[in-house]
Amino acid sequence: MEARSESKSLSRKVLSLVSTSRNPFRKGVVSKLNDVTKKLEDMIKEKDVLGLKESVAPGRMPTTSLVEESEVYGRNQEKEQIIELLLSPETGSSKLGVIAIVGMGGLGKTTLAQLVYNDVRVKESFGFRSWISVSDVFDVVRVTKAILESITDQLCEMQDLERLQVKLREELKKKRSLIVLDDVWSESNDIWDLLKKPFNESVHGSKLLVTTRNEGVASVMGAIPIFRLKELSDEDGWSLFSQRAFENGNCCPDDSPLVAVGRKIVQKCKGLPLAIKTLAGLLRSKAEITQLEDILNSSIWGLSKERNDIVPALRLSYHYLPSQLKRCFAYCAIFPKDYQIKEENLVLLWMAEGFVAQPENDRRIEDVGDEYFQELVSRSFFHQVLNEDGCECYMMHDLIHDLAQFMAGDFCFRLEEEQQCKSFKRARHIAYSRGQNDGFHRFEVLSKHLSLRISRGGLAAPNLEELSIRECGNLKSLPLQMHKHLTSLKWLAITHCPGLEPIQERDPFPLGLNSLAIGNFERLTSRWTDSERKNFLQKFQFLEILHLKDCSSVECFPPEKGSLPMTLQRLGMWHFPNLKWLNGESFQSLNCLQVLVIDNCPKLQAFAEEGLPSSVSELWITGCSPVLKKRCQKGIGQDWPKISHIQVICIE
Repeated sequence: MEARSESKSLSRKVLSLVSTSRNPFRKGVVSKLNDVTKKLEDMIKEKDVLGLKESVAPGRMPTTSLVEESEVYGRNQEKEQIIELLLSPETGSSKLGVIAIVGMGGLGKTTLAQLVYNDVRVKESFGFRSWISVSDVFDVVRVTKAILESITDQLCEMQDLERLQVKLREELKKKRSLIVLDDVWSESNDIWDLLKKPFNESVHGSKLLVTTRNEGVASVMGAIPIFRLKELSDEDGWSLFSQRAFENGNCCPDDSPLVAVGRKIVQKCKGLPLAIKTLAGLLRSKAEITQLEDILNSSIWGLSKERNDIVPALRLSYHYLPSQLKRCFAYCAIFPKDYQIKEENLVLLWMAEGFVAQPENDRRIEDVGDEYFQELVSRSFFHQVLNEDGCECYMMHDLIHDLAQFMAGDFCFRLEEEQQCKSFKRARHIAYSRGQNDGFHRFEVLSKHLSLRISRGGLAAPNLEELSIRECGNLKSLPLQMHKHLTSLKWLAITHCPGLEPIQERDPFPLGLNSLAIGNFERLTSRWTDSERKNFLQKFQFLEILHLKDCSSVECFPPEKGSLPMTLQRLGMWHFPNLKWLNGESFQSLNCLQVLVIDNCPKLQAFAEEGLPSSVSELWITGCSPVLKKRCQKGIGQDWPKISHIQVICIE
């Protein structure tokens, strides 16, 4: 129950406001507010009488060190790695080594810690061992007392932290100790600094093993190293599933329909042990193959609450997100499963939606967005992968994606090829994955609810703020008169669409754009005169982000002073194969420019004499001339004085 003392004064202010208004329904409103206020006051009194404390967190069951090793699969290698870290001698002056096992909820962090804790080598190496289930509330007194009781094997009546820590410090001086803190959530430096004081005089080689979902926790506790737990392989997952699903672990014949469906269920779980065990438990009571297929085809979130441990485990991660990150995470429901997310692109989308808070100092809003993203990475909502080109990107585990969809509800919707159309009344974000046989009929349902009109002549969506047209190989033309029909558009990206025909209109896009990315820019504007192309971009007086790609005939950029809007904060230039010089006078007029990215411009060999604006704080150059790289060498290059004021410089 959550109640706040300000409720009475707030209610009185509201009542005062209503009572002085001339609303004809005043008496009825006042009466209802009086009733609500009375109920709140009664609830507060009942809370105090019952001794209830404020809490909104969904709890979880405490853990113990006991584990049934025969029911654990695929963790031998990780177990050996952790044991090796525990038994290795400490280097440096620190007497206490901290090791953290980090991973998403349900991945088996606690199980791995239990395996390590009960290993014979660990038992023999540590005179004291203590297992503490911390969970969401990190009570220093409770944890200190629990450690003391565990290593002395005696109940302790003391409640005073001073006496507890003094006693614990004396005990830790006697033997080498291993303390396991399972399921830690708090990132408070103060709490950790207070808890670790008795450990400062512990026997050299003592270790603290922490399990957490959040790398931030591990960093605060000074964990070296951080052990990032991976998912189970399909075979290990199947072994776990078989042991749980079939009586005495006896699997059916390989050609059994049950096995075929069971293996698909394991693949659906994507190596998450908690999900595998939950669905295997359901299999024990499902005798019919059709019922198993229902489990396979249903969402984890639609399973019976009584037998579903996955939902509360994952929802707990969401619950502890800061409020600003909850919106950013739920927004990711618009991506399909297994989608490779680029950090920069997602941050730009968040910015376009207004999810990223404006910085209070001289920091860039992009930096704040980057912090949001990396915080979600540290909390195991995203994991890093390499795409086909060997570049870093990020993905969500399927069940984390399900969590995003569950939390987004009807506000995020994906229009898939095989999906039946349904109500869009509450939708605020819609993503469309093109099917092979899709036509305009796929979008007809949208027009009923979204003020959206689509015809062969154009796209009318006056409330649309983002439009991304990417990797549409068969797309021939863009919607006409977007400047009239998409009046609220703030973010537009048109890339990797090789079949697009040149744009006929001279003012094709809304002039209120904040962000614009165009691939094949030169070809798309090939029907324009040189003057029209030069003057095109300067019309966007609110543009802050501009990315241009594929301008093969451009030798000088920007073409002349004033050809780019002075509001630009971020400029990206990709594949300008004949670019020879940058127009220094034009760049100096961009006094808001903060980030400049130059990629695959092999003929660019020097910066202009004027250099770059003093506002630029980041310069990224890749795939360019070795001559330019040499001229930009720190301290000795000819062009170094022109860029030495820039805080971040990366030239590859």
